[in-house]
Amino acid sequence: MKPNAVDTGPQVEVQPSPVHLRYALIALFVGCAGFMVLLRAMAPEQTSRYIGPALGAGLAVLAGILVEWGKPRLAIQLLATGAWTLATLISIFNGGVRTPVVIGFPVSIMLIGWIFSARAAVVAGALTCLLYTSPSPRDRTRS
Repeated sequence: MKPNAVDTGPQVEVQPSPVHLRYALIALFVGCAGFMVLLRAMAPEQTSRYIGPALGAGLAVLAGILVEWGKPRLAIQLLATGAWTLATLISIFNGGVRTPVVIGFPVSIMLIGWIFSARAAVVAGALTCLLYTSPSPRDRTRS
């Protein structure tokens, strides 16, 4: 051990549970489908808002396929990066930093750091800051 190093104890490798991951993916898919049904009932004229939940449902299906193929770790990595990307796309096309989806960015960044590395979390955080400081397409069309 290095002279200034702190002993944090044994490193634990956490293996994802495919059963719990399937339940989470089903919940994600049902939530996306339910949001689209609710959106259709409450605001049928806002068809552009279907894109986010449709992409979220597709992300859940793709991750479910990975779990079925015996790759739960890859499915979790896909969900972490997919959640950040999906939140980014939704906030870009639905009002920028004023959209409620920006609440999910800190959680996505922490998840990316936990699953990948601290460097990946710093990159995701820097890209999020860039997103916050650049105007969205909706901001450019408003007068």
